[in-house]
Amino acid sequence: MKAFQRLFWVLLLLSGFASCSDPGDPCEISNLKVITKECLTDSTYQLTIDFDYQHAANDFFDVFVRENQHLGYYSLADLPVTIEDFKLSGKDFDYLKVCINDRLDCCEEIEFETPDCSDKKCSITDLEVEPGECDGNNTYNLKLNFEYANPGNDYFEVYGRDNQRIGTYKFSNLPISLENFETSGNEYDFIKVCVNDHPDCCKAIEFKAPDCLSEKCEIGALNIDIGNCTGDNTYNIFLNFEYANPGNDYFEVYGRENQRIGTYKFSDLPISLENFETSGNEYDFIKVCVNDHPDCCKAIEFKAPDCLSEKCEIGELNIDIGNCTGDNTYNLFLNFEYANPGNDYFEVYGRENQRIGTYKFSDLPISLENFETSGNEYDFIKVCVNDHPDCCSVVEFKAPECANQNCELTELTVSVGDCVNDSTYQLTINFDYINPNNDYFEVFLRNDKRLGYYKLTDLPLTISEFRKSGKEYDFIKVCINDHPDCCKVLEFKSPGCE
Repeated sequence: MKAFQRLFWVLLLLSGFASCSDPGDPCEISNLKVITKECLTDSTYQLTIDFDYQHAANDFFDVFVRENQHLGYYSLADLPVTIEDFKLSGKDFDYLKVCINDRLDCCEEIEFETPDCSDKKCSITDLEVEPGECDGNNTYNLKLNFEYANPGNDYFEVYGRDNQRIGTYKFSNLPISLENFETSGNEYDFIKVCVNDHPDCCKAIEFKAPDCLSEKCEIGALNIDIGNCTGDNTYNIFLNFEYANPGNDYFEVYGRENQRIGTYKFSDLPISLENFETSGNEYDFIKVCVNDHPDCCKAIEFKAPDCLSEKCEIGELNIDIGNCTGDNTYNLFLNFEYANPGNDYFEVYGRENQRIGTYKFSDLPISLENFETSGNEYDFIKVCVNDHPDCCSVVEFKAPECANQNCELTELTVSVGDCVNDSTYQLTINFDYINPNNDYFEVFLRNDKRLGYYKLTDLPLTISEFRKSGKEYDFIKVCINDHPDCCKVLEFKSPGCE
């Protein structure tokens, strides 16, 4: 009977107590399996890795090939893991070693038979080209297409004669158009296509070149429409013209004395030239040239508008005072009317010409957050049009009383949830706050170890895997972001998660 009792206790220990995880148990990987799958090219294939593990103490694992060359870093939760383009070693058997991340003492290795991928050789076939219209004296558009197999790559490269590289393109974009393809001057032009990083996987073709020498670049009559004045000596211009055989996608605009105004795309015509500066003469001047074609231009003179009568003005400033955001700061809302600014921007200043910021007229009304009070009974704002120091307006207004607006945290509570494993559990944090002057808060553990950074709008906040400290009571400290003096701490009984 006593022997039976002893046997009973031994079996009970083995079946029950032995199942409890001992934090001192050694890490172990077992049943490592590799399943080889489809060849992608003659040098790469897919494979899937799977294995069992115990006491990993980590959520990730590393994979190595021969000579301890690191292949990748993966999550244990993703097992089995597929490696899409595993490279053939060239041997009859390939090799893998799997280690728990940061645990080089917890590894398992395997050799497995290499698949035969010799029938996955890269090839390019049926290369076709279709010359299009001439777009210059020696350039034309060229449409290109071909078939391919086992490229082992998403990209291909195109070359002209003498191995001159034209560009890199994606297979998924086929067929492609090569714009402004430069003719060699011979009766036949040449193209070679190679898979990227595969200089032995190419295809070349010669084809009859079109005659583009007879098509001359031309710009037709310029049409100028004059818009509103934007300052005492600036105004808007709207420009358009016809063109033929530019051989380029761009054109340039010049003023008098060949002063370059800008480069523009033909596809954007008609264009607007904002804040065009008048020459001060009765007639202003514009010249248009095709980019890189100084012999393909057109010029025009036109009567300049009188902009001197339209003076820049800023009307009365309207100030609305918002909430205090600190002991000496508050929110301020600003609006005003304006005329003839000659600019899209304005600047805001405080007392003693202290610059607060630059803003767009289109954003009016604007909000000035955390505006700092001067400490006087009345605060001050000045608004000026950007680059117009003589076009300003000022206002003084009664400052709000923002003293005693200190930040404060109250009613810090925690709710302990379910255990996730033997060392973590769910924890929900909540608290009330006054005058945070910030949208974020931070959570710390003992010794001011930072746990995370969160938004106040996320309250109550649930931390899905809060780590036990190992003490009878766990600890948190909550602080408003950038307010180390606005904090609250709490100790609470740690749950039993064995």
